[in-house]
Amino acid sequence: MKLSRLSIKSSYILMFSLIIVAISPSIFLAHPVGALPAISTLPATNVQYTYATLNGGLYGGEPTSFPYDEAGPTTVNLQYDGEGPVNFQINGWVSITVNFQYGVAGSDWASCLETTTQPKNAGETFSQIVGNLSPNTTYQFRVKAEVGISIYGTTKTFTTPARSGGDGDWSYIRPGVTTIGADDVTGSSAAIIGNLTSIGSAGKVRVYFKYGTHYYQTIWPLWAGGNVTAYQVQTAPGEFSANIANLNPGTTYYFRAMGYGEGIGRGAVKTFTTP
Repeated sequence: MKLSRLSIKSSYILMFSLIIVAISPSIFLAHPVGALPAISTLPATNVQYTYATLNGGLYGGEPTSFPYDEAGPTTVNLQYDGEGPVNFQINGWVSITVNFQYGVAGSDWASCLETTTQPKNAGETFSQIVGNLSPNTTYQFRVKAEVGISIYGTTKTFTTPARSGGDGDWSYIRPGVTTIGADDVTGSSAAIIGNLTSIGSAGKVRVYFKYGTHYYQTIWPLWAGGNVTAYQVQTAPGEFSANIANLNPGTTYYFRAMGYGEGIGRGAVKTFTTP
């Protein structure tokens, strides 16, 4: 039985296609296939005069595959329970990275700021604090995810509160500061740690430490040889630390964390003793 020229030609095309797929599957899987994981922009929380917490979540719908990389394919398996978030596991080297875009409401997204990226799995929520905002201003924000292409959550807004006052006599809220403790204590050095819990009504806070061998040196830094560490500027809450040197062995030191914004925040006085 003779094969027609069309049948022979079709067979060659099929064989050639199979060879190409076997050699380089990424040619055919250069973009995600199936339904992309859904991302959700959740309402902002802890909205203060000059900072806020942006929130988002990764959810999903149906199984999908992500692009091949040099180590092979990465498959995302979704299991939806019909009520809560989708739980899936990324098997491979390609991960989902998420961050936030934000700016004054009405701004073009191309001119808005972006937070740092972080890898996440579906079923997880995530948050990032943004600072250096202006009081009494409405901001827009949305989640951005990278899965071989960029996908975006819906746009949400929040408004920072207005500061009260008039005739130049504005009210203010001082920063919140706590003293955490000391670490890596040697006979001549130590790392002291604090936490800026709130920046108050300022756009930024200069954080630092007072320390010395007497309690009163943490209140009046220049009293009998007290010390102050270099300023560090923070625009959002978070931990901070300073390395102090030229200490004396076998000596107890007093220290406290400080924050200077609109008003001064003071942490509790704590101690450590050099060996």
